[in-house]
Amino acid sequence: MKTLIIAPNNLRVYDGTTIRIVGITKSISPYMDEVYLVSPFVNTELLKLPNLTWIKLRFFRALTLLAINYLSSLSKHILDYTMANTIVDMRSMPDVDVIHAHWILTLPLAIGLRRLSKIPIVVDLHGLFELQSYNLLASPRDSLFINLSRIIEKICMTDKLISAFTVPSESLKHYIVSRYRLRSSSVFTVPDGIDLDNVPDYDKSLVDKLQSNLGLEGKSVVTYVGTPSHSHGFYDLLEAFNKARQREDLALLLIVPNKAQASNAINRMGLHIKNVVILENIPRREVYHYLYASNVLVVPHRAGTQYDLLSSNKLLDYMSSGKPIVSYALPSVIHVLKDYPLKFLVEPNSPDKLAEGILRALKFYSNSKIEGRKYIKNYDWKIIGKKLLQYLKSVG
Repeated sequence: MKTLIIAPNNLRVYDGTTIRIVGITKSISPYMDEVYLVSPFVNTELLKLPNLTWIKLRFFRALTLLAINYLSSLSKHILDYTMANTIVDMRSMPDVDVIHAHWILTLPLAIGLRRLSKIPIVVDLHGLFELQSYNLLASPRDSLFINLSRIIEKICMTDKLISAFTVPSESLKHYIVSRYRLRSSSVFTVPDGIDLDNVPDYDKSLVDKLQSNLGLEGKSVVTYVGTPSHSHGFYDLLEAFNKARQREDLALLLIVPNKAQASNAINRMGLHIKNVVILENIPRREVYHYLYASNVLVVPHRAGTQYDLLSSNKLLDYMSSGKPIVSYALPSVIHVLKDYPLKFLVEPNSPDKLAEGILRALKFYSNSKIEGRKYIKNYDWKIIGKKLLQYLKSVG
């Protein structure tokens, strides 16, 4: 079987979308004759796959991609092949059995790449624009992008040229089946996973060295890994940390895709936060050592967003470290953490409660560590890849 995967984002940047695309690609690769990756950027992790061929995609900014989608909708896909030919060299396009397109905005490209053939298109939804929220601090550009994306999303979700969808959770599946009146049999649940073979063992000497290099010795370290955005609860985390550090000698470790974005968010909040260390785009395997060097790990994703329906894939990384986790009590988080003992779940969207949760976790679990990997065995990408393979074969 030959599969073509479309990834519109920068796969060299460590974020949630990259983790999902890399995990899915690696997990199905052993069972495929060929895997073709169409993306503007690629990373060394994927280039190591022996049967993967990278087809370079011309990079477009998000608003340009939106414009392409509007033209596609207005022309009823007549222009898709022409537009695809300007984005990627169509002469390099192989014959494949199925196209797995990540992000709903890649649909025109997927349709253009398949030309006039009947290759099935499976769209992966790592969330929905209509479930994303943004605060008043968002830039006019970000607000425009989200609102326009919601319009395009409503049009594309019921497109007859989509054979099936893959989504990270049963909750999101039920939502889109009901919301867009889709056939349940055409929506497959493929949860985010983790490559357990790549989780390093705890190394005390390395942890001590990291803490020393970052100036964190003797401090209780509160760590967040993720995107510095409103829906991710980044502003809630900053406010909660500022409250908690008035009662405890704390340091905040932020591991984010973009350091400047995190710094700007802190400045926009107007908070005079001390003892903050910001690290940018740390390689996946190295992140675990920073988690081991932490006392508390925080998942501040907000209620009333898509995170009610799907949990962060960083949660699996947190659990693998065996460290205490503090999170808002969202249904998706409760489901994943149901058997994990070192957790404090607090009232959603309340920085005060989040601060209390951090302080309670430090009081009861500050130096605790368990074998977290045993709680996430079913989320190993090897297991998930086999399920995805069955789904792709059923439509291919």
